[in-house]
Amino acid sequence: MKVIVTKYLNVRVGAPSVNAPNYQYLAPGSELEVIDKIVEGDFYEDDNRWLKDEAGNYYWIGGTNYDELKKKNQKELGNKKVKRYLADCYVNNTLVKEVNYADLLSIDRNIIEGEGKKMNIGILDHPLSKDLPFNVFDRSVEIEYPASNHGNGMATLIAGLGKIKGIATKAIVHELPIYDRFGLRSSELLKDVIRYLEGNTLKNFVINVSQSFNKEDYTDFFKQLNSFPNVILIASAGTDNELTTEISQFPASEKEVISVGSVTKLKNELNICPEVDIILPELDYLVYKIDQTYDTVNGDSSACAIVTAMSALLLSTTEIRFELKSLKKALIDVSKPYSQTNNLDTIQLINPHS
Repeated sequence: MKVIVTKYLNVRVGAPSVNAPNYQYLAPGSELEVIDKIVEGDFYEDDNRWLKDEAGNYYWIGGTNYDELKKKNQKELGNKKVKRYLADCYVNNTLVKEVNYADLLSIDRNIIEGEGKKMNIGILDHPLSKDLPFNVFDRSVEIEYPASNHGNGMATLIAGLGKIKGIATKAIVHELPIYDRFGLRSSELLKDVIRYLEGNTLKNFVINVSQSFNKEDYTDFFKQLNSFPNVILIASAGTDNELTTEISQFPASEKEVISVGSVTKLKNELNICPEVDIILPELDYLVYKIDQTYDTVNGDSSACAIVTAMSALLLSTTEIRFELKSLKKALIDVSKPYSQTNNLDTIQLINPHS
């Protein structure tokens, strides 16, 4: 990656440190070839980010136009239609270049760069492929092979799989399977989820619930989940007209969760009910399948997964407390007002009530 030096800049040899050997400096306007990856080092002027070149020299990032270049690139990607972006990456059923969903997000770069580091995300869904690098707990029901790709799809958007880079790539993803190998919800696996959380009370979990449940049958289960002070649930609420009266999908209908919907219409065409917290445009996303191929998903499930990943980004890079009210406010603060949304072809969080 080429950057331009914006102020007199020391060339530090061997380490990202103000105390590393320095035998030369670069003048403003100099062109510099560096590796496109930030290295953490000594703080200088309240910034500890450094760049490195192939020769092992380090450059304090504040002396370059790196941030300006990244913001420009992010703006260009954010304005580019997701459909066209994915078409450039996925040609003739072949992924020809990496998909990076984080770069497509219309959000502050500093939030994205946290990558959800050390945040725990639970995926309450169909089991994930056994060869994936996720935390898996002991199951009381033997699952030979997942019956659905749904869990894998949500995991792709949240953290990334295959050659697709997700949004919270440094989050710790926990598989919370509740379906057996026949694709049926299992009461024993539900109990396993509760036992797993009981054994991890020192960890904070954001749990993605990209599906709906029968309220009568699953009220007790979700009451148990919400009884954990270290758990916040993000749940899918529906699409378009399903969001205009009261939320019919459970547990998104409950006050103790963050409810997420997807829309294909602008504000002048759709009035969202007060219970819906966040909406996203209804888009097609490329995801990684169990058989190591790729496919597209869409709907409120995908929107829910993106908000789950965004929650991890916010919790890892800002000072918000780990509680439902604080996280909900933080998500709304980074969302675009629905009244100011003129198109629905980019990945953006939208506040449906502004």
